[in-house]
Amino acid sequence: MRVRNLVGRQEETAHLDSDLEAALAGRGAVVLVSGEGGIGKTALAEDLAARAERAGAQVLWGRCLEGEGAPPLWPWLQILRGLDPELAARTGGGAETQESRFEFFESVIARLKRAAAPSGAVIVLDDLHWADEPSVLLLRLLAAELAGSRLLVLASYRETDLRTDRGLGRALPDLIRERVTRSLHLTGLSESEVADYVAILTDHLASPETSRRLFARSEGNPFFVAEMVRFLSGGSDAEHLPEGLRQLIRQRTALLSPSCLALLETASVIGREFSLSLLQPVTEMSGTELLSVLDAAVSSRLLDEGSPGRFLFNHALIRETLYGDLPASRRVELHRRVGIALDKLVESDSEPHLTELATHFFKASPAGEAARAMDYASRAGDYAMSGYAFEEAARLYRMALDAQLMLGADDRERARLLLSLARAHDLSDEMMAGVETSLELLRIAQRLGDGELAARAALVTEGVMTIGGESEKMERLCTQALELVGETNAPLRARLLAQLTIAHHFRDLGRSEALAREALDVAESCGDPVALAAALNARQLIPWGAASFDARLRTSDRLIELGLETGNGKAELWGHFWRVASLFEIGDIRRLELEVEAYATAAEKLHDPSARWRTAISRGVLAQLAGRFEECERHAAEVKATGMPSQGRVVMVMRAALLANVLRLVGRYDEILEQMERASRGGPIATVRAIRICVLLGLGRREEAKAEFDSMTATDLRAQPKVHTWPITLVHLAEASAILGERQQSEIIYGLLAPYPDRNAVAAGGTAACYGSMSRYLGLLASSLGRFDLAVEHFEAAIAMDEAQGAVPYVALSECELGATLLQRSQAGDKARALAVLVRAQQTAARLGMLPLVARSTTLLEKVGGADGTWPLTSREAEVAALVAEGLTNKQIAARLHLSVRTAENHVEHICGKLGYKTRAQIATWATVRSQR
Repeated sequence: MRVRNLVGRQEETAHLDSDLEAALAGRGAVVLVSGEGGIGKTALAEDLAARAERAGAQVLWGRCLEGEGAPPLWPWLQILRGLDPELAARTGGGAETQESRFEFFESVIARLKRAAAPSGAVIVLDDLHWADEPSVLLLRLLAAELAGSRLLVLASYRETDLRTDRGLGRALPDLIRERVTRSLHLTGLSESEVADYVAILTDHLASPETSRRLFARSEGNPFFVAEMVRFLSGGSDAEHLPEGLRQLIRQRTALLSPSCLALLETASVIGREFSLSLLQPVTEMSGTELLSVLDAAVSSRLLDEGSPGRFLFNHALIRETLYGDLPASRRVELHRRVGIALDKLVESDSEPHLTELATHFFKASPAGEAARAMDYASRAGDYAMSGYAFEEAARLYRMALDAQLMLGADDRERARLLLSLARAHDLSDEMMAGVETSLELLRIAQRLGDGELAARAALVTEGVMTIGGESEKMERLCTQALELVGETNAPLRARLLAQLTIAHHFRDLGRSEALAREALDVAESCGDPVALAAALNARQLIPWGAASFDARLRTSDRLIELGLETGNGKAELWGHFWRVASLFEIGDIRRLELEVEAYATAAEKLHDPSARWRTAISRGVLAQLAGRFEECERHAAEVKATGMPSQGRVVMVMRAALLANVLRLVGRYDEILEQMERASRGGPIATVRAIRICVLLGLGRREEAKAEFDSMTATDLRAQPKVHTWPITLVHLAEASAILGERQQSEIIYGLLAPYPDRNAVAAGGTAACYGSMSRYLGLLASSLGRFDLAVEHFEAAIAMDEAQGAVPYVALSECELGATLLQRSQAGDKARALAVLVRAQQTAARLGMLPLVARSTTLLEKVGGADGTWPLTSREAEVAALVAEGLTNKQIAARLHLSVRTAENHVEHICGKLGYKTRAQIATWATVRSQR
């Protein structure tokens, strides 16, 4: 490792010292260092590494290579080969599944944390803007695990080289939001620092005029400064310094001999680092001749010598400038020659070099190398798939397909590549791209009359829920594949029918239910276990209310049994998933908690990433239901961390629903709107729209909420499809209807909810949130319609059910509404009972931080307690409570009100007793809400 003289950067090094100290103490972190090329990112990393080594920490380097020729996961492979060669070797020949990839990633993360455990470790990922997508995904997953480790990760990148649609550019927003991540942006050195740097480079002080000129031209970029100093040392004067860095590099390389410049241009095609063993056959020069010519480039500090026989361009910008200036025809020819030479050089061990070979031959395609480009890109894609680099595999398969187009149509070959590409997209969670690829494959299958190929195209994303435009295309895939398969292949037919069931779920529930029955009939008749598992899974997505709890549980049990009998872990996992959904619906919390952990165990056994975020969702809902809101938000963060890199839309919507419920209970409405907006970007979703209406009402934006409510109910709700998320949509519309006084809609919604008073308001096909007993919403509707006796019955039933399942926040919500209804009914004894339930509701709300409920219950209590609005406190006690909210101690309160300290203490004790509170924070919440009214 080169350790350079670091000039300036005092503030940055101080921050990094603090990060290093924290990491060595067990508070790991990621530091993202950004800046333009040459600004000193690598020098800063080297300086940190040197200090980390002096502190006894292990330092591990992973450098990303420019271009697209590096092997998959290259920066991590460099680290692993020095740390754990056996683990590094697992990146070839692995199973092509998401489960295998996450198991491997977990092994890597665990190994890195073990390496850091004794005395700390620093990982440097240099030039991360060139990293492939899987490398960035691994960093993102590592970031989620760093909090309690002794590991510090420093990753450098150029913002100007980021692409927002892939790699670091796509993952950066999520990475920055990780709580362990910190960002440092490097800017140019100051004028005085430039003068200091020149003195270090030249061993003497430059004149003030020269320093000013160097600073003005370089804008403080250290690499630019160094290159200008070298330019001046060649005899040029400061008056004629080039304006730009690339122009300066061109002027410096122009001073080389023609043979040396030509050699560097050839080397630039190989990459930033190159070997004589490869350069020699490309140039047809002897080793002695090469070394002789390269000596001038080393002397000019354009090249550095690495290990014996290897050289490195002094900076990536030198290589980029040389390569970028090559005429297109010469560049193509050089790629061809490098590809041929590399092919011969690595003939006995080509796999690690397949991506490099594919890149060279693809860039040489205009020179007749399309066939070799297709072959190597296809093989490189296969190798990337076996090494868990699914995103990189997709890029390589697309390269192979582009090369194949240059060779002329070959449907069978193209079908093979398209099927590989579709699978790579599926494993990368690129649903839309995968569906589009499958449609192209379907067209080939139709030309060939190949039903099995058509079925494989449709089943690439088997069992995955689709929304909006994706479901329309999936319907087309399945329908046309069924036409080609016909009646000849029952297992394939059953699986296609099951997939079509899922595609129709949000679009035509009647058709979906019929397809589910047909799929199960066909699967039962043929007895194929894979087809039967697919059909049973699809059968659970029937319309809400169309099957009893017992029937759904029986189907879940069949899936578990089938999975255990046949070794089909996915079937077993789905069985547990549907049991979780069913138990959430009836509120059997004891069995539910056990089932969530059974699902989690099955997910861990399979290393299924999608199952992991579903586990986090379920645990989050259980925490939210019990009023453990902070824990719920932690689980929501887990969903973000364990979801796929592109955060598929279904994941985003479910996470948004989980967060929205908690945020609404505590009154963080603006954050919910942000979540709902993000979830709606791919098109409108009824549940998201309904949640948004209630949030708008909470914010007092009544007209906007009314307009959206009218839009959603313009079509008779009784005629709308009852998809598995329908209960969630309906209960939010029930709340909105009651608040808006929409009698007609309240009647309709009441009729739709009336058959399910003993169920929870939860999605019937997967749990993203639970809104307590359905009876509460029936009570809201009945009360808004003036049917107070009926409303009281519903609220009492809701309180009983929610108490039984430990749904503390919902008990409090129903108690508050019961109190409001009793006050409206105003029969004998209603006022006293209203006081009791409202006090309980207020106490629970304050304890849990449910500010909207504190406000509502306080308002109702004030109405009961008299005009002074202090009920149940005396005026003096209310005054003391307000001072508690200001943060005053008992001694300070006594001084302010001219009381004894003991009297102030007594007032605080009485306030706690009357309000049922235990802490001053709860008093402060009560007083703050009251003061805002």
